[in-house]
Amino acid sequence: MDTSGTSKINLGSPTQDVDKSLDDELQHLLQTLPKEEGRISPSGSVYLYQGFWCSARGLRSVISFPRHFQAFDSDVMVATFPKCGTTWLKALTFYTCTAPVCKG
Repeated sequence: MDTSGTSKINLGSPTQDVDKSLDDELQHLLQTLPKEEGRISPSGSVYLYQGFWCSARGLRSVISFPRHFQAFDSDVMVATFPKCGTTWLKALTFYTCTAPVCKG
């Protein structure tokens, strides 16, 4: 089979495209936000975004989250501080939400 006339298709990675567009948007956003050096993190700058001080790395996650998170009416969110019985609380939540009483 002669493949000299066929061209290779570069499919690229959709994740790389999304990451690139997110990085571009983040760089543009960082230029417009109020900035302070070492206010929270001694190793770098923090930026004021929607009333909260955040590092550039954390801000990337904050921007990415609403784009990729899809909430449903049946979702239950449980949040605790680390090392405060998180595993136990998750077990109780699972049991409570799967018990016959909840399924009504």
